Amino acid sequence: MNRAYRIPLLLIVTLTFTGISLDYTFPTNCHSKPAAPPEWIPQPADLALVSEPRLLQATESAQKAVAEAPDTADAWGALGNVYLVHGWEAEAARCYQRAVNISPTEFRWFYYLGLSTHKANAQIAVDAFKTAIALDPKYPPLYVNYAHALRRLGQFEEARQQLLHVIELDPNNPFAELALGELSLAAKQFDDARIHLERALELNPDQSEAHAAMAQVSLALGDKEAASHHAKAARKPSKHTEMDDPLWWEVVRVGVTAKRYAERGTRYMKTGDFKSAATELSVAASSKPKDAEIWFNYGIVLLNTNRYGKAREALEHALFIIDENDLEGGMSPKTPKEIAFLEIHSNYNLGYVYERTGQRVKAIAAYKRAIELKPDLANAYSGLGVLYARTGRIREGIALCKKATQLAPDNIELRRSLATVYWRAKLYNNAAEVYDNILRLKPDDKGALHQLGVIYMGKRMYSEAIEKFNRVLEIQPDDLLAHGALGTVHLKLGNRAAAIAEFETVLRLDPNNQTARRMLRGLTR
Repeated sequence: MNRAYRIPLLLIVTLTFTGISLDYTFPTNCHSKPAAPPEWIPQPADLALVSEPRLLQATESAQKAVAEAPDTADAWGALGNVYLVHGWEAEAARCYQRAVNISPTEFRWFYYLGLSTHKANAQIAVDAFKTAIALDPKYPPLYVNYAHALRRLGQFEEARQQLLHVIELDPNNPFAELALGELSLAAKQFDDARIHLERALELNPDQSEAHAAMAQVSLALGDKEAASHHAKAARKPSKHTEMDDPLWWEVVRVGVTAKRYAERGTRYMKTGDFKSAATELSVAASSKPKDAEIWFNYGIVLLNTNRYGKAREALEHALFIIDENDLEGGMSPKTPKEIAFLEIHSNYNLGYVYERTGQRVKAIAAYKRAIELKPDLANAYSGLGVLYARTGRIREGIALCKKATQLAPDNIELRRSLATVYWRAKLYNNAAEVYDNILRLKPDDKGALHQLGVIYMGKRMYSEAIEKFNRVLEIQPDDLLAHGALGTVHLKLGNRAAAIAEFETVLRLDPNNQTARRMLRGLTR
């Protein structure tokens, strides 16, 4: 489950944005190092209640840097980042205000000031974002957040203009499209809302907020079937890519609580950096041992780094937390649907892990449990089907894999699994039919093209085989398997020179390829 996925003249500082004055008076000796932080450094009201050592250490270090260099914008900004990422937005805003007064041409401090104030005081945020735009007008996330602040002030048309500017800068920004759709929906401009929301869902297909808005739009336009579809999708946990916001990521990296380790781990997961994700999530899991979601995500990244034993332990622990209903240590309450999601997919992924570690009885039980919990979980049917086929239960395997493709007809990987089961059963005509179907969905699928070429070669349909292998080489000219297969086909056809050329190409690409070397030795005697 993905969750998805944000400023100082010295002495007396005036917030010029709204006319609100904040009085900061420095002591005479700013560079002394008292045991407690100076009174002029903003202090979160509940800091004394914090027991997390890492957070206390990060706060103390950032406060000390400010005490030692009170006229340095970077020191104030760094303290603001520590406060902002841990939810102390008011105190963060005061730090950023210091930073902007010290360094009034530094874009990032105005941006962070806007992020830290847009909920409590949207007018301050709007004015901060305006100044940031004047300093750097080409940072798309700025306009998205600016539009949200404008909406809070009821300035809907101005918000819309800012979002349109985002799309000029970043045409594939789903958050701008979503916000435009929501604005059009609020204005009862349903056709415009549908255009923007469809685009948002094209870019972020599983974002629940976009589906919820689309359900309202569809209902208003009289399309009850579409409204029902989107309402159902909106009830699922939201899974979407995050907005590309490098400055906010710099803040997130400062976080030292379990929540931020988990957030960074999730972000690394989305980018495919599973090694970094595992490092972050291991800390989050040790800090929040009763959070099933953290343990589930930790298990997934371990699985993706082939650490199957550790992945099994993490996924089993996620299920233990759920089974014992021991969820009090989590970072946030889980809804029944979120708990169900975790239970279903923990079982499914455990099925895969058990299979990879040779525990086939447990793998079968885990896949079956996932199907019991979610009877339309296509991947579980496919996983179980492939497992049955590997253990000799071919008919059952074929039936389950066919069921998977019926549940998810556009899922190419499920079709590939069905073709693999047919291949294992030596039902090559059936496998060829499935590969043809894959190519109808994805004409450039190299795997399907290659396997069809092999099937045609086995049926002595050499012209058809050559056509498929050549198509693979059009997509990837250095594909070793395709060159080797073409060499074999030409050899069978008696095209000695063409066969030699293909095997020589294989050796050029892979000088240690013993099969090609052996074939050339036989051809050049």
